[in-house]
Amino acid sequence: MMENEREKAVQGVCNFVLDFSGARTLPERNGLERIDVSQVPGTHLFCSDEAKAALQDILKTRGIKGIHFLDAGDFHYVSRLTTDLVEEPFRLVLIDHHTDMQESAVPCGLSCGNWALTALRENPNLKSCILIGPPAEAAKTIPEDVRGKVTLLSQEVLDEKSAERAACRIPVGLPFYLSIDKDALDPAYCVTDWDQGELTVNQICTFIRFLQRHGRILGIDICGRLPEETGDVQKLLEARERNDRSSRMLYDFIERGFAA
Repeated sequence: MMENEREKAVQGVCNFVLDFSGARTLPERNGLERIDVSQVPGTHLFCSDEAKAALQDILKTRGIKGIHFLDAGDFHYVSRLTTDLVEEPFRLVLIDHHTDMQESAVPCGLSCGNWALTALRENPNLKSCILIGPPAEAAKTIPEDVRGKVTLLSQEVLDEKSAERAACRIPVGLPFYLSIDKDALDPAYCVTDWDQGELTVNQICTFIRFLQRHGRILGIDICGRLPEETGDVQKLLEARERNDRSSRMLYDFIERGFAA
């Protein structure tokens, strides 16, 4: 870690990129540490025990507070490892086109598809999840044993109401941990290899502003991009431009809030 990054870590704020692919696609920002984890085995979609141990060491060293980029949505399970470090009751605000609450057909451990479900079941400090962005029909796929802990603000709700009005349905009274998968964004703002939603960057910023005004944000992570393995070079270059632009917009907006 560079000297200014060490100082921020000591003060409780550490902004970083977990670089699983070696793509280095995010633009440089002062105070944004880049951590190369591309050689850690067993990280793609599922988190192996070896990967879990390596990632936990990184997260424990740097702490929860700050802005953490997690590369593609394939690595969204890192949010589970981060929220495990929260030592007080809190709410998870998950902006995502998917629920990330899939039951595993086979014992696969931690994955990008089940991390939110396992967190709700196993983390006693996680009291509820506000899920923003999936289609309304996704509610049927949420397992019954955690359904009572989930507030769903579906894409249909956001189509009918402004983000400001929809945000008023977010329960307050506890600190928040915010996790953003950019597949919730319309493809005009971000391109991923998952099916995507229809949110705008401004709508996401509206939700962030609500959380900043009505509670304490413990930490924020952001994932979602098109993998570098994509064969169409022109498509990849266009996707990089959109993805970097939306990442910069979110980073700068959030950083101003943390600095306030």
